[in-house]
Amino acid sequence: MVRTVPTRPIPGELDIARIRRWVNARVPVEHQGQVRLELGVHGANVTIFELRPPWSPEVGPDWSRRPVAQLRHTGSGFWLLLWQNRRLRWERYPLAPDATRDLESLLGELSKDSICLFWG
Repeated sequence: MVRTVPTRPIPGELDIARIRRWVNARVPVEHQGQVRLELGVHGANVTIFELRPPWSPEVGPDWSRRPVAQLRHTGSGFWLLLWQNRRLRWERYPLAPDATRDLESLLGELSKDSICLFWG
């Protein structure tokens, strides 16, 4: 018996490019020696990471990397905005719509972060 595993929809290249433009515009060039943002795409999940330079020579030359937010593609062009709780589990951001095709509105919520779950 052949068992099929359902696959999650892959986000479109245009949506990923839109998120990448938002990430690239978030930190001004003059501050990129102190903080950077990076995008990671894994299946239907697009994770935004914050990177910081080493704060001590003992930690080595690598920048630290922490996930800030995740945009999850649920299919048919719908997206969810998630934040990572203290148990490192992703939860839906309470001020964003349940699922929306309006990716710009989710990026707007991420920018505003009215309840300080993403940027602290």
